[in-house]
Amino acid sequence: MWVFGGERSGYGFNDIWEYSFEENIWKYTTPASFEDRMPAPRSDMSLVEYMGDMYMFGGRATSLKTLYADLWKYSFDNGEWTDLSLKQVVVDDSVTNSTLSGVYGHTAVVHEGKMYVFGGYSETKGAPINDVSVYDFSTGVWSASKCAVCLPEGSERYGHTALVNGDIMYMFGGMGGGFEAFSDVWAYDIPTQRWSSVTSGVPVPVYNGGLYEHAASIVRGNMMFFGGQGQGSYFNTLMGIPVPQSSSS
Repeated sequence: MWVFGGERSGYGFNDIWEYSFEENIWKYTTPASFEDRMPAPRSDMSLVEYMGDMYMFGGRATSLKTLYADLWKYSFDNGEWTDLSLKQVVVDDSVTNSTLSGVYGHTAVVHEGKMYVFGGYSETKGAPINDVSVYDFSTGVWSASKCAVCLPEGSERYGHTALVNGDIMYMFGGMGGGFEAFSDVWAYDIPTQRWSSVTSGVPVPVYNGGLYEHAASIVRGNMMFFGGQGQGSYFNTLMGIPVPQSSSS
């Protein structure tokens, strides 16, 4: 398990730690890159693994005055960081150089050679968003997913969790623009770009009205949640809901 960055006592980090499950040992990883050739200290970014490399996107500085929109790749093989922040974006069916909005508290998942970034607090809008942005690892091009069935207005959020099971990205919880915590579960069918609610009929953890800044993982067909906070309380509860491995193909 690899851990990057974060914040503690108002101080941001950009270091990398490795945990060995077999040896039960934490080990600091010294990067091969110089300080000016690696990501700035930050928290609330997203991290995914693809083809043996770690990709880090967005996040915020501890002061909250700086939101990042950069994309970095870290090689586990040689310990080097690569800046992939020159963004090519599909606009009106053509590829152009552009700038993405800084964002934090978003999520990212990998599906069939692409990274899907959802939600977060947008620097441009000054509020949470419900957008899905897609990064193609093979071409290095960003595009916006145009949902066929979208999330309802007022469900914009950050501090949520999202995980992939089959062709479906499941999203749970988070915080809205009015500092309300959500306790809903949504499924995004990646091939058809359709959102649907899966809250009905499953035992969704309410956590005193909602949950955000928690951790989540898919374990044996269940989306497991741990920790987080909501409505002024912190939690150390472990709970899960079943999620089917659906496919639209």
